[in-house]
Amino acid sequence: MQKQWTLLMLLCCIASLSAQERDIPKERFNWGFRVGVNAPFVDIRSAKINDTPIELPSANSKIGFLASAFGRVNIQQHYLQLEAGINYLRSDIELQPEDFIPTLQPSNIKSSIINRIYTLDIPLLYGYNFVKQGPYELAFFTGPKFKYILKENNHIDNYDIRYAITTDESLKPFTVNYLIGVGVSISRLTLDFRYEFALTNIHSSGGYTLNSPDVAPTSNKLSIKRGINLLSFSLGFVL
Repeated sequence: MQKQWTLLMLLCCIASLSAQERDIPKERFNWGFRVGVNAPFVDIRSAKINDTPIELPSANSKIGFLASAFGRVNIQQHYLQLEAGINYLRSDIELQPEDFIPTLQPSNIKSSIINRIYTLDIPLLYGYNFVKQGPYELAFFTGPKFKYILKENNHIDNYDIRYAITTDESLKPFTVNYLIGVGVSISRLTLDFRYEFALTNIHSSGGYTLNSPDVAPTSNKLSIKRGINLLSFSLGFVL
């Protein structure tokens, strides 16, 4: 009988602690930080040489990095979150000499525009917690993201010196993306999956210079209008 009473008391204590954990009110305001990786997807919308459309070039993305801090206002199942962070983006755009020299026969000769961009990102997010019980949360969030280019490094890699292309491109300093994502929280630890749609074109203006054995050196306009969609994964900690 004593063992049965002891077991009953233990079960009551566990149930009481579990109920208290569910009833713990969340802080009205949180702040924290997150770090992670990103993969840009270059959405090329048009490509022109001297205002003449060309076939859209292919683009390759590479893994980049991110870090940000955030503040959050909690209102029951809802929250508003403001962030500020840095993203490092890496992508390549492949060009072919026959785009610049129409009489040239198609070949495997290519040149790649190498883009390396550091941006200051400020998302303003609305989130809703589908699950908010004890230490566990599952949320969907969405909102606009404002981007400012802090630093850019664009250059050309030519795979055949006979057809050397150089570019001089300017990017728009301010662009806007729209973000959707899901987040999982376990106590103070958070995991976020996000995808951003580029709402604005990042290309501002640009030109190129072509040196080849087939034509005299030429310098003219090169326009590759594009947005940068972004997939990211991050780990964070809420304080």
